[in-house]
Amino acid sequence: MRFGLEYLVTRLYIKRERFWYVYMSPDVQSKKTDGTIVDFPIFTIEDIDRSYIRAYLKKWISMKYKYNLDIEINKEGCDYFCKLKPGALIDNIVELIISDYKEVFIDSLIDKNCFYSVDEALTAFVKDFDCSQQQNTEDNLKDKVMEFYISFFEKDG
Repeated sequence: MRFGLEYLVTRLYIKRERFWYVYMSPDVQSKKTDGTIVDFPIFTIEDIDRSYIRAYLKKWISMKYKYNLDIEINKEGCDYFCKLKPGALIDNIVELIISDYKEVFIDSLIDKNCFYSVDEALTAFVKDFDCSQQQNTEDNLKDKVMEFYISFFEKDG
C-alpha cells in the first residue's frame, strides 16, 4: 500500500491527545523549569494541530526513521511517499511514531550551554583576529566570522 505523508499525518492527528499526554508528562514538563533550556514551548491542546503533527513527523523522519522498519518512506521532490512492507499494520507504525515523541521533543530543545560554547569560541576567535592586517577590517571580520560559524557547525554535525 503506497500513500502520501498526509495520510500518516491524518492517522496521527486522530490520536493527537496522545501527543498532549506525552507533552504534559512530568518528564517533559520538568524541562520547562530547567534553567539550561532556552526554548521550551508552551502549548495548549489546540496547538497540536495538523501542521504541528506534520512538522513533528518530518523531524521524526530525519531523526528516528530507519530503513529496517515496517514502513518505507521516500522523498520525491518536495513530497514524501510511504509504503508499508507486506504484513505490516499502519497502527503499529502510528504507535511507534507516537512512542518516539518524547525523545524527539526533548532532543529538539536548545540547551543554553550550547550558546555559551559558541559564544566563548567566537570571542576567542575575534581576539585572535588581527584587525591591523587588512584595510577593510569590518568586511573582512564579517567574512571571517561567517567562515567561523560555518566551520563550527560543520564540526558539530
